[in-house]
Amino acid sequence: MNATTHYCKYLRSSYELRYGFYAMPKFRCELYNYEKTFSLDYLRTRTLEELVESFIQEYCTKCPAYSRATGLPKKIEELRKTWEEKTYKLLEKIEELFPYYTRHGPDHAERILTIIHEMIKSYDINLTDEEWNILVAAAYLHDIGMSKEVIIKLCEQQDPQNIPDFCREILREGTIDPHKVRKYHHKISAKYVERFSEELNIDPSLATFIAKLCRSHRGYKDDLEGVEKEVRYKVNNTIRLRLLAILLILADEFDSWFERVYTEESKMKRKLGELLEKVQQGDKVAEESLQHWIAHLLVSGIQLSRKPPVVKIGMLDKIPESIENEICSKLGKEKLSRIVEGARSLIRKQCEKLNELFNVVMQIMEDYGITDFPVKVVLR
Repeated sequence: MNATTHYCKYLRSSYELRYGFYAMPKFRCELYNYEKTFSLDYLRTRTLEELVESFIQEYCTKCPAYSRATGLPKKIEELRKTWEEKTYKLLEKIEELFPYYTRHGPDHAERILTIIHEMIKSYDINLTDEEWNILVAAAYLHDIGMSKEVIIKLCEQQDPQNIPDFCREILREGTIDPHKVRKYHHKISAKYVERFSEELNIDPSLATFIAKLCRSHRGYKDDLEGVEKEVRYKVNNTIRLRLLAILLILADEFDSWFERVYTEESKMKRKLGELLEKVQQGDKVAEESLQHWIAHLLVSGIQLSRKPPVVKIGMLDKIPESIENEICSKLGKEKLSRIVEGARSLIRKQCEKLNELFNVVMQIMEDYGITDFPVKVVLR
């Protein structure tokens, strides 16, 4: 992946030009709260790639800690690439059961690791090599339970007693029920890691820890209670398992912005067109998916602040004009307004959920001696 392609993933601004959905004259990197505005004269004489490259050059000078690749330390980046290769096909097949969901593919896992890296840098948290091994694996494996191939493989056991109860429920009517898959995907992911650790080339002594992170990644208190504060690994190593679980949960929740929607213009248009057609036909699931898409498009970024210790979620005034026009032409202004308001409501509910989670997070972080971690979420 070249620098221009990568940095396009982290750029956002306030209005559009002729270049498409996300190409605009003011570029902003939410990870570092850095932005650059180009003059119209400059814009008229440059291609989009030249604009992005100009931004990168200035950005890399001002923020040298962030590399021109993913920003991860080289050793972690190599580990990430290994896991991306292992899981790419499984993660891409999530679309078979969830064609209109926000992205749960390899790019989601990559952003999770970037967010985790930003969090641990910001709050001086040092992770051991073993802890990174567990986190990188869990970032790529926590959603594989949404893959049709994974579900079928878990159910194709010669001994029926080995088929998990939740798999039986998913296949109760003889076909895979996507709603049940979504409900149990954390358990499916964990069970798959435990059953097929050798096939995934996971150190058996780490597979249990990775599975626990997969099982707890939704952030529910009951799931977290099954994750130990510390576990022994081999002879002299201690894994802070609950800390790793919290980092994965938060990074997964924080990856709830426009990048979770398809940002390749051609794919975005195709997917949006298919989704709107389903909504026109009265498909309630499609309408719910559209609401989630818009909610993600309305989130400009998520920023962790140390003083005051809060997480700031940026909510835009409106979605990109080209997308708004497309939806309006198919569904009408009234329905568009209703869906957008529903999307804003989803963002507010997400903030409420995160604030409830931070009640648990604060206590866990204090247990590890981390006292300046964010204590609440605010919309801005």
